Parts: sequence; C-alpha cells; structure tokens
Amino acid sequence: MTARSPWGLRVVVPGVLVLLGSAASGETPQPASIPVVTAAIPPYPDVAVEARISPLKLLVHLEVDSAGVPKAARMTPEFKIFKEPVEAAGMSWRFAPDAAIASRSITLTFLFRLVDESAPAHERCSVFRAPYEVEIRRVLPKPKTISVSSLSERAPGR
Repeated sequence: MTARSPWGLRVVVPGVLVLLGSAASGETPQPASIPVVTAAIPPYPDVAVEARISPLKLLVHLEVDSAGVPKAARMTPEFKIFKEPVEAAGMSWRFAPDAAIASRSITLTFLFRLVDESAPAHERCSVFRAPYEVEIRRVLPKPKTISVSSLSERAPGR
C-alpha cells in the first residue's frame, strides 16, 4: 500500500519506507536504511585538488554480506584518480548484521568539494549525512605565482 503525504512524500506500508524526492529525481531508491556501524572518508586526491576538480559526485555500489561487511565495491561514474581511494573507503564501511538476508546492495554517495580558505571552520570540515552520504571538503590551495624577476634569475647564461 502506498500513501502520499500533503508534502509529496511517498510512504510505503508495511515497512514504512519514505522516499524523499528520489522517484521524481530519477535516483535509485535505497532499501530501508540499514544502520551504519563504521564509516570511512576517502582522501581528496592531491592531483584533483591541484586540477581544481570540484564539485564532484561519485557513487559507490556495495554488495554487503549478512555480517554487514562489504564484499564488493564499484564506483560510478568512472574517474580514475578517485577510483582506488573511493572504493577502498567504501570497503571500510560496516553495517548492522542481518542473518535473515544473505546479501544486500547499498549505494554510498561521496561528494567532493573544494572550499575557499576564508570559509568558516565549520564549512571546511567533511560532513556525514544519514544514511549513506559524505561530503569531503578540502581547502582550495592558493594559486602559485611566479614573478618575472625570478624567471630571469634562473635563465641560462645569466
């Protein structure tokens, strides 16, 4: 049975699964939230920071066994410099065990965002959003400046 609240939320009974906009946005709905026991944040690759890759949304599709341990991870979309740290972080997550279910599929969302160094401290920290989303923030480095005088000093024959 499906009911719609006055605010457009879909509530599915039994099991009371609430989908907040996922059907309208085209996103795949998650199974009823499985409690997270341990979560890990991937590092923001230095080369991605230097290239100023931001913002970036990556999904990690996990196959989790009945003990709550991921057995496989696949990141989408493919982005080579993020693949290893993001999939490794996904494999580090642990979920509540459920002996009644042999395998579960869970999708984690990792949002990478560079922030200006002048941003307040609370905006420079990574953020966990329940149940399976993490925003990884890193301070944008100052642009490297090279003076013309320093170049001429290094010129050959001087």
